[in-house]
Formats: sequence, C-alpha cells, structure tokens
Amino acid sequence: MSDAWAGIPALKKAYPGASILILTVSESKEDLGAAMQAGTDSYLLKTVESDQLCDSIIKILNGECVISQDLMTKFVAAFRTKAAPTQELSPFPWNHPRHLKRHSAHSRHARGKF
Repeated sequence: MSDAWAGIPALKKAYPGASILILTVSESKEDLGAAMQAGTDSYLLKTVESDQLCDSIIKILNGECVISQDLMTKFVAAFRTKAAPTQELSPFPWNHPRHLKRHSAHSRHARGKF
C-alpha cells in the first residue's frame, strides 16, 4: 500500500462510523483503486464545483459512496479492458489461483474417500 493511503485503515479502526472522503488532484485510476482498497468511502477531484462538493458531502453522510464522474468513467473503462481481474483487485484470498488449486485438490481427495 502506498504511504499516501497507509493511514486510512488506522482511521477506519479508530473511528469505525466515520466516512473518509479523499479530495485530490490525482486523476490516476491506480490511486483511486488503492484508496478504495485502503478503505476510503469517496474520492473527489479538487476541480469539483462547490455545489457538487456540498451535494457529495450530504450523500456521503447518508452512507453513499461518491467518486468523481470523469475518474469513475476512466476507472470502469480500464477495468473492462482487462481480460481478467488481477489478484490485487480481489480482496478475497480464496480467489487467488493457488487457493483455488488447493481447494480443488481437497475436493477431489474428499470425494475419493466417500
């Protein structure tokens, strides 16, 4: 995890009910992905208009996730062009090919015993 996002898990642990909004100049889909994986709830670009920022804060306070539309469009386009999700995108360790292979081997072994 990048140092930029390293504090997010600690904040979420210390303040479990808090929503974290990142207000940034970074239009990098990698930064967006890393921030979301770290636990941020919303990600807006600093170019957001003040009325949109206020609307976004209200949405966040109501439990919604808000991401700058331009950046979300780039992120979705990049995600769709990948043939398969990368291991880094999956928060579930059992989706890792090594775990799937082990699970499959256990299943075959169990079937053989019964």
